[in-house]
Amino acid sequence: MTITGRLLAKNTLLSLLAQITPLIVAVVAIPVVVDRLGLTRLGILSFVWVLLGYAGVLDFGIARALTQRTSRLLARRQVHQIGVLAASAVAANFALGIFCGFCLLIVSPVLPYALGVPQGLIPETGSAFAVMALGLPVTLAMTAVRGLIEGAQRFDLVTVVAAPASSLTYAIPAAGALAGLSLPAIVALLVAGRISALAAYLVLSRRAIPGISVLGVPRWRDARSLLGYGGWLTISSASAPAIIYGERAIIAAATSANVLGLYVIPYELVARMWVIPGALATTLFPAFTVLNEIGVERIKATFRQSVTLLVVVLGPLVVILVSLGGPLLRGWLGAETASSITVPLQIFAVGAVVNSLGYLPLAFMQASGRARDAARLHLAEIPATYLLTWILVLQLGLIGAALAWLARVTIDSGLLFVLAGRGSGEVAAGARASVLAVVVLGLAILGAAVSSTIETVQLRSFMVILILLSSLGITWRLSLTASDRELLVSLARGRR
Repeated sequence: MTITGRLLAKNTLLSLLAQITPLIVAVVAIPVVVDRLGLTRLGILSFVWVLLGYAGVLDFGIARALTQRTSRLLARRQVHQIGVLAASAVAANFALGIFCGFCLLIVSPVLPYALGVPQGLIPETGSAFAVMALGLPVTLAMTAVRGLIEGAQRFDLVTVVAAPASSLTYAIPAAGALAGLSLPAIVALLVAGRISALAAYLVLSRRAIPGISVLGVPRWRDARSLLGYGGWLTISSASAPAIIYGERAIIAAATSANVLGLYVIPYELVARMWVIPGALATTLFPAFTVLNEIGVERIKATFRQSVTLLVVVLGPLVVILVSLGGPLLRGWLGAETASSITVPLQIFAVGAVVNSLGYLPLAFMQASGRARDAARLHLAEIPATYLLTWILVLQLGLIGAALAWLARVTIDSGLLFVLAGRGSGEVAAGARASVLAVVVLGLAILGAAVSSTIETVQLRSFMVILILLSSLGITWRLSLTASDRELLVSLARGRR
């Protein structure tokens, strides 16, 4: 059992906690906001949440590039260079925040009209966006300081701030709604929360890397270097929403808004699963950077462990959705809707695992300085995806849309594995070493698909239990090493 394995597992759990906590708070808070503020104001708040959540796109990947460079410098024991680099990143992000905020401030008077806001809410909405514009510099600076701490792999410090700060994104509007505050006042409180989070990150950054300060004199060439590499990271990040919303526009144009609604339901259900590979990729990004510098021979083990972990964690969820998705949907949405989306749900469930596996080679390529290759692949996928979606939707309707999505994520993940393997023999070896776990999962999914034809839910449930126990048992005995099993047992028992 390696220290790297323990650190990776611990950091992944912490990253997962930081992402799940605000989702739990949102479940409680959003009904309060709807009840007290109404759906229209909730819709306006959703745009504020998008700006807060996609700050990583607005900063053109500078924060994530800082994470990679910080990890590399720490691995090389060149700590003295981190201070100027971090100061340059924070200054660049703050400047970008001012620019983006100025643009938002300019359009804030007319933006409510473009969004179709009712006449009575236009002044309130314009003021809310104006307040948000003033908060963008702080928000982008905060992402840079967080990127520095993640580069030091101190996800314990990140989670201490990220979990409550992200939760306040939903808790503050609920509390403000109960107190009868206006939208601008609620947004002002959200900005104050970001200022508090920035202050906390600044304090903790000194604990993460003692002796450095992010408030020093920036250097233009460092900022330009971070922006250059971060730009390729941003292209990969921005391609996902471009593809998703393009697919949905094509589905609506080729069929109807009703079909699009049926498409969104199963998609959004399985999309919740991506919080797991997302957390893992977040921790792998700085870990792979370090391993590329000082422990290349350990990349194989780390990559194999990561693939196997995703298979073990996501496999049972997929098997359940493929086999029991129909009955679960009938109990939730009724027989008519369930009959329309059961097959798409099964397709999306399979694709969710395939897509999740693609997070791993992408994290490796970006950590090893090959973000350009991944970005070019993602750019090429956009027109190809649109064309395939259009063809299959016209031929097969809703199921065709789901199949087009499955084809896209399968090709994307497959090509990412090929590209990552070509650049690193250790990654290729790690992927080969985890093939058995993937094959076992494939057989389990096939068994779940066969069991979904059984009419009796009780018998189908029994088959699911049998499939899960068999597949997990085989994976445990044949795919995991002794150190893997020891690590999982120690984590289950709560040991560090």
